[in-house]
Amino acid sequence: MIAESKITLRDDKGNERNIMQAMLTPVKIVTLKGDSYKSEVKTTYNAANFYEIQLLNSKRAVFENNLRAAILELNNAFEYYIYNELANRLDKQERKLVVREISVKESFLDEYKGQLSSNVINEIENLEEKGFRYPSVFKTLKEIHKRLKFSNLTNTRLNKLVSRITKHRNIAAHGGKITYDMHGDVVDGIKAFEEFIAITN
Repeated sequence: MIAESKITLRDDKGNERNIMQAMLTPVKIVTLKGDSYKSEVKTTYNAANFYEIQLLNSKRAVFENNLRAAILELNNAFEYYIYNELANRLDKQERKLVVREISVKESFLDEYKGQLSSNVINEIENLEEKGFRYPSVFKTLKEIHKRLKFSNLTNTRLNKLVSRITKHRNIAAHGGKITYDMHGDVVDGIKAFEEFIAITN
């Protein structure tokens, strides 16, 4: 006897979705031939979005009490969702402005300029540029939000959701100590990401 596998995620309407079933369901493909549309059923399967698979991995890791893996998978899912699902909704020119490499110098000044004296700022601006990096996930997300204007997502709510999702991310990513008392935060982070998806879908 083979046990049925049922692993669920909630969709944007709050309904449970069986991810394993969704990945194995034949779909109807509509193709254009000549001047008319022809519908045909092919042996094609719905693949869950990559961020959904990563989120599923995070949930599984929580169940297995592997909290480091759960935190990393959750944040991988979050970053993929931002850079692929959300950023791809922008037109080509806007996407270039939002998802672009910036200089390390520009990145540093953008974050700390308000805490530095004008003399120090001038010295930094005159330094030779040595490297480039992408803006932080949070900064990229704020720029996307500014352009797509998600309803029901104030900056305060956005900040709180991101904080819940990314809590312990740096500890997990840099080999810090993971303890069982982080379990509740990880579960809460998963809930926050699902809430974020529901708002932005």
